Amino acid sequence: MERTHLDSSKKILDFGAAKGTIAKKLVDELGSENVYVYEVSDSYVNYWNPKILTENQAINIIPREWEKSFDLLISIFVMEHVSEIRKYIRQAVDFLTTEGQIFAIVPYLLTNPCDLLVSDHPNHFTKQSLMELLQSAGFSEILIADDLFRGALIVTAKLKENQMEQSKSLEENFRVLQLAEYWNIQSKILENYEIAGEGKVAIYGGGIYGLFIYSKLEHKTKIACFIDQNPFLQGERHEGIEIVSPENIPAGVDTIFVGLNPRIAVQAISNTKFNVDKSKIKIVYLSEF
Repeated sequence: MERTHLDSSKKILDFGAAKGTIAKKLVDELGSENVYVYEVSDSYVNYWNPKILTENQAINIIPREWEKSFDLLISIFVMEHVSEIRKYIRQAVDFLTTEGQIFAIVPYLLTNPCDLLVSDHPNHFTKQSLMELLQSAGFSEILIADDLFRGALIVTAKLKENQMEQSKSLEENFRVLQLAEYWNIQSKILENYEIAGEGKVAIYGGGIYGLFIYSKLEHKTKIACFIDQNPFLQGERHEGIEIVSPENIPAGVDTIFVGLNPRIAVQAISNTKFNVDKSKIKIVYLSEF
């Protein structure tokens, strides 16, 4: 992907800025005058104020004078949350100059398959769907990379008037259907899984994969803990069940369900140090896809 060069004369809008992490880095690099932020609520104003000029902040309603004034609009892990994605893209077009550019990062469904399970993601992206979305809004020179950020697509595109050509591909559509069937099969396997004996089970992974496994297992009283290496999760609880480190698995656990991306799960478990003998533990993985 070609590097975009910025200078302090370019006006930049962080469209869905949250805490403004990216915008504040841009201020450090380029100065504050031409860096702007927008969010739908005022929850992040205290994070913006130290570096983002007050007149460069917009909440809920974007000032009409901002129309057609930005050279670059950035959207970092925002588009998957937007309920009306085409309206969001049309708004982006409204605030870009004639040949303004967009830079966005979104989850990539085909390498981040648990994205299909996230309830507050009404949109799930493939390269093809993202390409068609941007083309329909008048963008061209669209570059999409799937190898720069694990599990995500990074896209750049330039606004061009009267650019409406469409590209079609059935390959990703077929893979999405396969992925939907994959999750149906995993659901049925877990729902019908018989946990033998009196031993307890643990779920490795405090994220979406782990919660998916929890939601499908029938005998929830046998779940002793979640396991996660993230120290910020350890000590927290999911559904009243404590999240512990791999070195603190309670006695009596004889089965571990692995709630990690199946592409990396086996390697991750082999590299993890437990306080129990892994050779004496039954480890259950989600099927590979």
